[in-house]
Amino acid sequence: IFFSPSIDVLKKLNRVCFKLMGDMNWHAHCGIFTYPVNMAAKLRIPLIVWGEHGYTDLGGMFSMKDLVEMTAKYRLEHAQRGYDWFDLVGKEDLKAQDLLWARYPTDDQIEELGIRGIYLGNFVNWDSNKQTEMMKELGFKESPEEFERTYRRMSNLDDMHENGIHDYLKFIKFGYGRCSDHVCKDIRLGKLTRADGIELVRQKDHIKPKDLLRWLEYVDMTEDEFDEIADSFRDKRVWTKNSSGVWEKDNIWNERSEYPVPKLTQV
Repeated sequence: IFFSPSIDVLKKLNRVCFKLMGDMNWHAHCGIFTYPVNMAAKLRIPLIVWGEHGYTDLGGMFSMKDLVEMTAKYRLEHAQRGYDWFDLVGKEDLKAQDLLWARYPTDDQIEELGIRGIYLGNFVNWDSNKQTEMMKELGFKESPEEFERTYRRMSNLDDMHENGIHDYLKFIKFGYGRCSDHVCKDIRLGKLTRADGIELVRQKDHIKPKDLLRWLEYVDMTEDEFDEIADSFRDKRVWTKNSSGVWEKDNIWNERSEYPVPKLTQV
């Protein structure tokens, strides 16, 4: 079962959610944790199985020993950044009917069918490297090209901007990016030393990706406008501007560094 909103609605959601919450990909996160539950209610399917629980796998929200289940609270507060479909109605002329897919089933519907959402990562050792090798035997293909912001080629291939601009916004907001995430995983799995991991983070975490240019054309936005909006979401506990007006922050290698914002349109 496949569903996608119209291109016009997607463009509006990209712009609106970027300006509102600093996340141009809200529609994807909402869809992942809403549409399957809607289909489960419609088709009377009581059990939904996702892959890993991201905030456990990456952030330590729960222990790997906890049997975490997906909840409406988790969907709203984390996957959807605290915003629901009705918060977007009226912005850029978005209508309620444009967001029917984003409406979560009622508590009564879920309780009637006993719908539950579980994570496969609760039951198997979640090692993306080993799983990738298994998937390759079944026909899976990694990205033929390296990503600018991480060294892994098998992650987040379902969205052309996930490893680029979306992750760049994470670095702008919180001061670290997907390369840090992947390095931490591979250090824990014994695939990397800490020293090698830190060097990869030095090289990649801060890069402003060229796929931003494609996204700017898609949503009809200038790079200057993007930078101004992105800067408004920087965490003040992480970022400060020095006397030269350049953003800087502390790093995992115990140094404070400047991170000037480059202009891709001038390259």
